[in-house]
Amino acid sequence: MTSAVSDVRVCHPKVGEVVFIVTFVSRAALDKFKVGPQVEFEKSLEGLACNGANFEASGSMMPAAHTLTSLLDYLKKSVKGDDHNAHDVREVSKEIERWFPRPGEYDKYISLDPNDPKKYTRNLIHGDENMDVILMCWPPGCKSTIHDHDASSCWVTVVEGSVHEVQYQLPQLDRKFLEAEQKDPATAIGHCGKLKLVNVAELDTGGVTGTYANNDIGIHRVENRTSTLACTLHVYAPPLKKMKIFSEEGTVHVHVANSSKGCEEGGCDDEMCRKPWERGIFDVEAWNKQA
Repeated sequence: MTSAVSDVRVCHPKVGEVVFIVTFVSRAALDKFKVGPQVEFEKSLEGLACNGANFEASGSMMPAAHTLTSLLDYLKKSVKGDDHNAHDVREVSKEIERWFPRPGEYDKYISLDPNDPKKYTRNLIHGDENMDVILMCWPPGCKSTIHDHDASSCWVTVVEGSVHEVQYQLPQLDRKFLEAEQKDPATAIGHCGKLKLVNVAELDTGGVTGTYANNDIGIHRVENRTSTLACTLHVYAPPLKKMKIFSEEGTVHVHVANSSKGCEEGGCDDEMCRKPWERGIFDVEAWNKQA
């Protein structure tokens, strides 16, 4: 025997790290490996090993994976603009997919309303003029209302558990409602056409992890159909100023949302981070109010 694989280490599938430690007992065996198996390994793993160290230098092929900090750094640098048309949606989606969620990074943003533990919560991780990055916590059985995203992009990725995205076509809105929205969004209530279901997709950490929405694509709701807590990361760019809330019965109203600085920028202390429903970032009850 002139060589052998003496160790194989496989990490989390989302990170995709596979390390082979190969022991050679002769120079001839090493040279043979370099012109044969090594070339084939690098060729077959080229897509997965994008931005990773090459085999020659490290003996490993591992795709670059984001930490929460490095993902936020990327988003701050790359996500700008007045509406969703300004964004490179595929590129941002690709970078979000590179995030490998580690509980130590996001645990402090997980919170539930002690007065209503079945209510889902929104917990601001970062906010600036270009975007809000929010961790949403979904207790078993809860769901959002059907809503749009105004002029914003909305990226969603699952952090823990499993959720379903239920997508609808944006319905026609009556003229009186549109006129009222222009005058005073906070008081605008009206009617819309019948909602048309477009797609239902399960998002979980073991399969399809993310989705993207804007008003050109449609409107949606998010549901936790499981018996365990689910958490999702949402990037709204630019930050949501207002959103339309739809009912399946054909009514629509506007919820005006407020945002503020995130924890990392001194916008709140730890106690208030654990009570986002008291901060006025997003009023869950108002969002879920039925017209």
